[in-house]
Amino acid sequence: MTLGARPSFEDVLADLEDVLKLGAGRLRGQELPALRAIAGAVGHSPPGDNEPGPLVKLLRDAVDERLAESPDGPTARYALGLERGGGTTNKGDRLRRAASYKDISYERFRKEPVNVLMQTVAEELLGLWDDAHASPAAGTPAAATVRDDSDPAPWPWHPRIETVPLPRAHASSLLWSAVQHEPGTPMAEVVETWGRATDSNLLYVCGPMGSGKTSELSVWAMSLEPSQRPARVSMLETDPRGHLEEVAGPGTIVIEDFDSLSTRSELGSIRPDLSWLRSAMNAGARCVVLTRRDPETETDELTDQVRSPNRLADLGVKNPHVVRINAVTATELRDFANEVGDQRLLKLAEAIEHADQMSALLMTPMILDQLYQTHAGGGIFPHNVYEAYGGYLKYVCGREYDREVSRIPGRVRYQAYVDLAWDIFRGLERRHAGAGPLDVSLARVAERVQESVQSDRNLRMSRDFLRYEWTTDFVANGHVFGLHREDQGMCSFLNSGYYEYFVAEAARGLLSAGRPLGLDEARFAETTMDSPILTFLRAGLTRADLDVLAELAARGRLSWLDRLVCLYFLEEHDEFLPLLQGSPAAYWESLRTSSSQFQSLFLRKATLYQEVVVGRQSAQSYIDLLHEQERAVDLALERQLLRSGVGITESLLARLENPGLAAARPITIYRLGQMGNNASAIPVLQWAMESDNDLRSLAEAAIAQIEERTNAGQ
Repeated sequence: MTLGARPSFEDVLADLEDVLKLGAGRLRGQELPALRAIAGAVGHSPPGDNEPGPLVKLLRDAVDERLAESPDGPTARYALGLERGGGTTNKGDRLRRAASYKDISYERFRKEPVNVLMQTVAEELLGLWDDAHASPAAGTPAAATVRDDSDPAPWPWHPRIETVPLPRAHASSLLWSAVQHEPGTPMAEVVETWGRATDSNLLYVCGPMGSGKTSELSVWAMSLEPSQRPARVSMLETDPRGHLEEVAGPGTIVIEDFDSLSTRSELGSIRPDLSWLRSAMNAGARCVVLTRRDPETETDELTDQVRSPNRLADLGVKNPHVVRINAVTATELRDFANEVGDQRLLKLAEAIEHADQMSALLMTPMILDQLYQTHAGGGIFPHNVYEAYGGYLKYVCGREYDREVSRIPGRVRYQAYVDLAWDIFRGLERRHAGAGPLDVSLARVAERVQESVQSDRNLRMSRDFLRYEWTTDFVANGHVFGLHREDQGMCSFLNSGYYEYFVAEAARGLLSAGRPLGLDEARFAETTMDSPILTFLRAGLTRADLDVLAELAARGRLSWLDRLVCLYFLEEHDEFLPLLQGSPAAYWESLRTSSSQFQSLFLRKATLYQEVVVGRQSAQSYIDLLHEQERAVDLALERQLLRSGVGITESLLARLENPGLAAARPITIYRLGQMGNNASAIPVLQWAMESDNDLRSLAEAAIAQIEERTNAGQ
């Protein structure tokens, strides 16, 4: 290779093969000329440097940064030994871990796939060389790809070249903010305002993964003159003091992944210490903190201080700006799509509106980008909230957390979450004093994690299978689940929506296989039935699943609680009335004796509806129950349940025309008056009151309510 010349692809690939053979932790004394040439070109090492550090840093640049959005990134990190503790393991173990992450067999992976993977990494390494030698005059965006060696504090985050047009992030100020920004203020304006506010030395930005925190700060940083750009501190390092040495004194520091300090603290591997932050602020530094932890709902070493003015002052903070990045709404997405004339984006907005607006947790640029790209690649948008949550959770289960790669494959982690949620729901986890509704003991977590990793052959074949801390690995990946109360050894789902989805997924798996839920009326958390669990489950059950459910409900030996739940999901099935009429006498007796003790309004309504359909109770008694006990939150849940299928109006009209539900027609008409949102219901209601004079007053009231809503919407 000629000195100073661009290394050839073959030379880079040959050096990578040596790294693959040795592992990233055993590069001391290795020549690897092609890799050292690139490391020198990008500024990681001076000429003649033979230390291994610059090579490892170069490989991380290629794998962690340039392949950050690709599954090849974590796979390559495993294979090359770039993950924690993997640099000195033998090649076979590293390839087994990479194969496990990629979810293919070791025998298959070590042949062609690993060769293709190394070729991909080689291309990214040469891309780093090209970026370092690119000329802005040649058309390369200087802000994104050219490193200015004269820049005393070059900005290391390069905004990704966006191919998907999405609305820019906006934010709201939290209670503890010295400056209150109006809700919906563009994040760019918030950052610029803070940049000009010389009396403030802390900008605290919280928001879920993928909400645009780093992207917005990148755009702002690149808009500044090189000498004014902030320095970056990575909280992924055990001791951040080393990063602060180069930015001591006045200047701006952006602290990324602040969550990792708390994650490591909760796992007991490092004691929380913010003295370095106090030192930086006392020296005149201004800090921007990017974190997933919301001071209103979560706690860590800094959020505790943010909530206390006296503790903030002790830390050296002056007039903090504390903001939360807001989720994009379906309306904003639709308006933006119309503005830019993007029909695919408009279809995405319509799909999200149909899926009950999805969830604020899912309405982030990262997930919207994923959905948009999925559709561009021939996939379909989610039809309902079950598909939206499922796609998101399967995606994050395989993503790294705090940039630490987990050895637990996404599908294994996903199943463990399903099992843990089901344990909580069924009441198998004994409640401890002070435990929250989503809490589960670390002992139970360890049990479920061991069961899950035992089910994976590649993991079982690992040489350190019995020594590796699988439970610590599982808990440390905090996208969905994490250590919540270390002093009591308790873990928890981080959001009730995650828990509810996984409960529904567990129930769907059992019911679609023709197996009863096995609910114990004395132990399961019946009040959680009044939650989106049913929305997720109803949306997740297919027509084929409902046929299996009908066969299950026809069994003579089935607990009354399982039968009640099965029949609820079959209310619109052709066999619903025959199944009700064929239910054993013991079932009706159990409903009679138990219904008065139900805490769950859902269970009371499901019981009474079935009794109405078979003529054991009047429809008016059901309507009276709604008048007396149904609150706004209960009505919203009912809307979600009806919307999870074909839609509210369509679902109710199908019930109205179903002869098997004739006894419940007054209930359906009443519901249409409450929730019907389409004028197409009016002719059907007119037919109903003409065919049965007893329905006239209810139908007239429902028609008036629907006309009022449809006229207001015009």
